[in-house]
Amino acid sequence: MTEKQAGFIRSLLSQLGTVNVDLAFTETYSKMDRREASAAIDGLLLRLRAEGVSPSVTEGESEYALPVGYFTVAFTDGDHRTFRVKDIVSGKLAGRRIISYLAGPNNESDYVGCGFVTASGVSLWRRFGSESSLVQAIEVLSGDPAAAQMGYAMESGNCYRCGRLLTDPESITLGIGPVCREMV
Repeated sequence: MTEKQAGFIRSLLSQLGTVNVDLAFTETYSKMDRREASAAIDGLLLRLRAEGVSPSVTEGESEYALPVGYFTVAFTDGDHRTFRVKDIVSGKLAGRRIISYLAGPNNESDYVGCGFVTASGVSLWRRFGSESSLVQAIEVLSGDPAAAQMGYAMESGNCYRCGRLLTDPESITLGIGPVCREMV
């Protein structure tokens, strides 16, 4: 984990009202790598928003508009779109957050990248900007990411964080597995 991520996690823990931030950080977050820390930050941001708190981001830190994970947006006509948001860790796009949509039956490999996730929202790549159903689904997703995460979990039976099959009744109800819950 980077120093910047560690500072941001401490800041978020403080905003959540954690009594002993240093102890909570050491016990839960201090051994995480960059990817795990990024996932933890997403989870902490979601918790803050769920509690109705607008997270304050200190200068020099960025917050993504969408957390890493899986999302399903259902339309009134019964159709739906499933998305995956992930951080790119290598290659020329390393450090970017990408949104992809499910374009085939394989829920693990049939995703097509369609844009970047930034602090201000989703920036669709030019070739996808004219697909109205995709644009509409991303607007719905951006408006209520938590509902779209639960939509994914209910539609697929998988964890909205990592995509693994949920088998425990509590995990199924929450839409997130026990390991991912610990990271949130």
